[in-house]
Amino acid sequence: MIAIIMGVYNGEKYIIEQIGSIIAGDCKDWKLFIFDDGSKDNTEKIVKEFVRSYPDKIYFEKNRENFGAAGNFFNGTKRVVRELAPEVEYFCFSDQDDVWVKDKLSRSLAKIKEIEGGRPALVFSDVAITAEKILYIDPTSCILNCRRAMEFAIKWLYSVDKDLKMPYQDTLAVSYTHLTL
Repeated sequence: MIAIIMGVYNGEKYIIEQIGSIIAGDCKDWKLFIFDDGSKDNTEKIVKEFVRSYPDKIYFEKNRENFGAAGNFFNGTKRVVRELAPEVEYFCFSDQDDVWVKDKLSRSLAKIKEIEGGRPALVFSDVAITAEKILYIDPTSCILNCRRAMEFAIKWLYSVDKDLKMPYQDTLAVSYTHLTL
C-alpha cells in the first residue's frame, strides 16, 4: 500500500480537484492521510465529505498545534509511520493544490520497484506550472534538487526523533520519472 500524505492549510480553492485526481487515478492500492494545519476556511468541511464517501481510503486529522508547511508534512509522516499505518512501504507527498495525472502513482510505484534493490529509493515526477484552470503555462517544468531535499528531510527527521528507524540513511537511489501530461 502507498501512503499519500497531504498537508493542508486553507486549501478550499483547489483541494476538491486534487483529492478527485487521486481517487480517479489508475492505482487503487493507496490511502490518503490529510493533516490540517489550522485552516480557517472550509477545508475541513470539504475533506470530511470525502472521508464520509471514502472512509477506507481517506483519513483526516486536524493538528493540535500549527507546524507550518514543512512541519505539517514531517508530523504527518511521523504519525503515519508510528501509529496510523506502520505497515506502509511506500510514501507519496501531495500538496493541496496539485492535480495528479491518472497514472502518476502506478508509474511512480513501478519505477521505485525497479530501482530500489533493497535500499531506500526516491522517485520524483515532473511539475507543470499552470494557471487556475489547469491551463499549462510552463510545459518544461521546474525540478528541485531531490537528493539534497531528501538528505535534508532525513537529517531533520533524525534531529526531531533520534529513535526513528531508517536503515541505509546514507544510501539513496533517486530516479526522475517524466509523467506526460
